[in-house]
Amino acid sequence: MWVGMWDLVDQHLLPLLFEGCSVEPSLECALVKLALIAVGALGLYCTRSLYGEDGRPEYAHVNFSRIA
Repeated sequence: MWVGMWDLVDQHLLPLLFEGCSVEPSLECALVKLALIAVGALGLYCTRSLYGEDGRPEYAHVNFSRIA
């Protein structure tokens, strides 16, 4: 599903929306993709999808006393 979505955006939508993305490599298309990466990262940060409510990644601390 993700590969199909990436193909749809990268090969079809971006060239329709931005003229610079119709022929790659181009600086305009690179800037558009970097902006989309920044928007995605900001979305992950704002929705707390990466760090949860306490600000720590859940995978950063393993409590081995609970495992044993």
